[in-house]
Amino acid sequence: MEEIKSYTDFQRVLNRTYENHNTIDEFQKLFDSIAKYVLSNLVIKVGKTTYIPVEIELYYRHSKIDNKESFKRTYNRDCQAEELFLHYSGLDICFVSDKNTKCCGGILIRSLIKPTQQEQKVIPGPLRCANELLNNCFKQKTLPKISVEKNDIKKGIYKTIRQGIETGEKFKQIRKDYFTHRKHTSQILPLFAYYIEGTDWPNDYSANPSINYKKDKTETRGKYSKPI
Repeated sequence: MEEIKSYTDFQRVLNRTYENHNTIDEFQKLFDSIAKYVLSNLVIKVGKTTYIPVEIELYYRHSKIDNKESFKRTYNRDCQAEELFLHYSGLDICFVSDKNTKCCGGILIRSLIKPTQQEQKVIPGPLRCANELLNNCFKQKTLPKISVEKNDIKKGIYKTIRQGIETGEKFKQIRKDYFTHRKHTSQILPLFAYYIEGTDWPNDYSANPSINYKKDKTETRGKYSKPI
């Protein structure tokens, strides 16, 4: 997958359908490119308020991969590229949907930073992010807008396993294989969650993805982190 160097490139990637992508490896390369651009260059604006994405997850599905565990968790939708889609788990920036191939997908906003005059407030978790954005829309009587604005967070971008999917019981053996290298890992364990390392996550955020997070050593997503 080519590097995304501009917002025009980003729009083009979201406007494509990926019915010919059938493996973890193919989607991993695509998602790595998207995540690197989003976490380095995009913000979400609601009126005068700017939100910096610091944690995202990517999802995609089409008719050929509907039954594969890593893809079937994607919520059905009928959206245009760049549209915001509200669902039971939070808020997505969408890929274009295609009814014929059943292609659909999105970029789930998992955590945001809301800069203020006093501090940088971290909003952790997808439902908290969705609530914050929507409530601010009502307050400022405007819609959220995706905007190009390089963030000033100079930490590295990492990928890891998605919360509640690859962390689930069905992936338990796969996670063991990942560390013992008994299988070709790029094909068996998706690293479709992305975050900016060094973010000061709140103590109550049990889904903390950071490689430095040590609260639960048996199931820390950061154990699986790799830089992109």
